[in-house]
Amino acid sequence: MKDILFEIPTADQQLSIRGIKNFAVSEDKPSKRAVFHVHGIISRTNEYLDKSLLKSFLKQGYDVFRFQLHANFPNCRKLMDCGLSDHASDLNAVLEHFAKDYEEVYLTGHSLGGAVIMLAQPRNIKAISLWDPCFDLKSFFQSQIAQEIDPGHYLIIWNIQFLIGKKMVDEACLYGPSDSLELSKKLAQTPIQVIHPRQGTFVTDTSWHSAGHDKNCRVMIEDAGHCFDENDKVDELLSHTLTFFEQFHEKTLPHD
Repeated sequence: MKDILFEIPTADQQLSIRGIKNFAVSEDKPSKRAVFHVHGIISRTNEYLDKSLLKSFLKQGYDVFRFQLHANFPNCRKLMDCGLSDHASDLNAVLEHFAKDYEEVYLTGHSLGGAVIMLAQPRNIKAISLWDPCFDLKSFFQSQIAQEIDPGHYLIIWNIQFLIGKKMVDEACLYGPSDSLELSKKLAQTPIQVIHPRQGTFVTDTSWHSAGHDKNCRVMIEDAGHCFDENDKVDELLSHTLTFFEQFHEKTLPHD
């Protein structure tokens, strides 16, 4: 389970996107299928949820790609300076660089990472699983802004305190429930699974699964929180995700 670091340019060639790739067998013998994970707004690639995903998917024969939407390096995006469109662009840049090497590509996204996937509108994806994803972006960001620190930067207090920029807020406010649902309709060629903890942060009657592909579905996990880190809840999350993906897996892939 060797971590292999990668660094690729953003679409405009101005900054870098850093990430980690792991191979089910080896870099010399990549799998025919891969999963790309998009983390939440303040998460990193080495947190409990990401490490749990890595272990489960490698065991099932997937190569795994995780990348940073923002990072503390001079040539990487900083959270307070970027918007949702930047995150979506970076996801598409990662897919453009790596997905061509695979016959099957799957996506997972946690929290805001789910919204990033939907905003990116990626093509040629076998299936998507979104974990307690933010759906009503407008209401969430408007409700979480504690104060404007200086012109163009806002303090968010949500479990911890962090800063975001005006670009992030302005873009989020473009997506209330009806606007988000239109993104699901536009991605109708890709089946989407939404997994919510029953008392999760973003549980609403309507979410990303509510329009689009006829195989879209939602799963509720009891007694779990937003990060699915209670007892064995992350195992339940990953089991549901893998079961959903298996519906769309071509069993006759070479070297499978």
